[in-house]
Amino acid sequence: MKSLVFLEHYHGELEKGGLGVLGKAAALGEATGVVLGPGAAEVATRAGAFGAS
Repeated sequence: MKSLVFLEHYHGELEKGGLGVLGKAAALGEATGVVLGPGAAEVATRAGAFGAS
């Protein structure tokens, strides 16, 4: 199963709730995380540790 998870970030940190959803989605199949807004590129790379592609 493929999942798309939108991740929120605040002051350079990804929000825990979205990371939990991302981890569950990755356990079920392929998960892609989406991070938008100022500073998104910096925090998006950290989403891979939670299963995002």
